[in-house]
Amino acid sequence: MKRVESVLSAIMDQNVFEYMIVDKALNIVESSPGVKRYLGEKPVEGIPFTEYLPEYIGVEQEIKETFKNRFCTFRLENVRKNEFYLSLSVAYGDADSIIILIKNTTETSIARQQLQQYSNESSLLYGTLQKVMDHQDDLIFITSINKIEFASEKFLHYFKLANQHELSISSLNLYSYFDGNLQNYHELFSEVVGREQQMQIGHDHFIVDATPGESFYKVFTLKKVQKEVSNQRDEDGDEIVLG
Repeated sequence: MKRVESVLSAIMDQNVFEYMIVDKALNIVESSPGVKRYLGEKPVEGIPFTEYLPEYIGVEQEIKETFKNRFCTFRLENVRKNEFYLSLSVAYGDADSIIILIKNTTETSIARQQLQQYSNESSLLYGTLQKVMDHQDDLIFITSINKIEFASEKFLHYFKLANQHELSISSLNLYSYFDGNLQNYHELFSEVVGREQQMQIGHDHFIVDATPGESFYKVFTLKKVQKEVSNQRDEDGDEIVLG
C-alpha cells in the first residue's frame, strides 16, 4: 500500500500518466500498462530499466542517489520514443525503490520545434536581406518557392504597393511574366540564374538576374532596359529627337 501511495503522490505532484518502479539494483519491479504505448512493448520485470531507457546509461550512480534523498530528482526532457516526445523523471519512491515518471510532451515539443524553425527561417531571411544592399538602384525581390517574401522600396513603388504587408497579401506572380508555363519562383530561378534574360512587365522591359540566398530563398534583380534614343536632322539641319 505504501508503494501505491508513493506512486500516486508522485504522479499527482508532477502531472504524469505512466510510470516504472525500479529497485536498488535498477531492475524493473513493475510498470503501468500505458508504458507499452511509448516503449513499443511491455517492460519485463527483473531486468535493468536501462534496457528500455538507454538514455540513462552512464548516470546510474547519480540515479542511485535518489534512494538516499527523497527530494532528489533526475529529469530528462524531449526524449524521443517512437513517434512520441517524453519527459522522464526519476523520483524517490521508498527506501527500496525509485519511480520513473513518464509524461507525454509530444504536442508541446512539436510546437516548440515549429517556433524554433520559424525563428531560424526569420534569421535566414534577414541574412538574405543583407545581400540586396549593393543593388539599391534596381527592383529587388526575395522569394521562397511560391511567394515573394520581401522587396525593395523601388519594387514596391513600381508595383504600387504601399508596404511589405500589401506585398504579402498580393497575388503577384512574376514568374508568369517571364514564361506562362512556369509554376513557381524556383523554376524562374533555374531559367535565369547565371545568364541575363529579359522579361516584359506591361510596356517596360527588364533584364532579370538571380542569385541564391540563404537556405531556399532566391534573390532576383530587375534592371529596367532604357529605350534607345535615335537622333536625326531635318532638311534645315536641326536635330530631331526620336523615342
